[in-house]
Amino acid sequence: MPQSSYLGFEIPGLDSGFGADIQVEYTGSTTTFYTIDMDLAATTSTAGSSGVGAVLATIAFSSSAPDFADSDPGGINLSNDSNFGAVTHEQNAQGATIESTNLLAGGLVAVPLKFPVVDGTVSSDHRHVHYDFPSGFQVASGNYFAFHMNFTSSDTSQTVDTEMQVVFTYE
Repeated sequence: MPQSSYLGFEIPGLDSGFGADIQVEYTGSTTTFYTIDMDLAATTSTAGSSGVGAVLATIAFSSSAPDFADSDPGGINLSNDSNFGAVTHEQNAQGATIESTNLLAGGLVAVPLKFPVVDGTVSSDHRHVHYDFPSGFQVASGNYFAFHMNFTSSDTSQTVDTEMQVVFTYE
C-alpha cells in the first residue's frame, strides 16, 4: 500500500547571493520511493529596482550525511557521477571552451524559479513540479535527503521569502 511523507519549510529574508540547507535522515526499513511532488514559492521581502530574481531549489539523495558547501550561496556538495564523462560548455559567439564540469551523483530534483522584479514593487512567483520514478529508487536506513535553496537578484540589496513543500510517495 503506497504511503506518503511530507516536508515543508520556509526561509524568510533570504539575502541575494545566499542559500540555506536542510538534511533529513531516513531511519525506516529499506523501501522504494516512486514520486516527488514539490511546490516552490518566493516573494520579495523588499521592493527593489527593476530586474530579475531567481530561486534555485534542489533535492539530493545521499547514502551518508550530506556535505554542504560552506561558501555562499552554498549548496549540496555531490561527488561526480563516474558513469558520465566531463560536460563541456562552449561560448557560441567565439566557439571557445569556457568551462568543464561533471554530472553530479545523487541529485534528484533541481527547480529554478525566475521572476521579474518591477521597480518599487514586491514580486512573487510559484511553481509545482511532479517527478515520477517508474522503477522507483531504493532508500535504506541511514540514507539522507538534502534540501537547498538559494536566491540571486539583479538588485543585490533585495531579500526574498522562500518556501518549499515536498511530498514523497513510497512503499
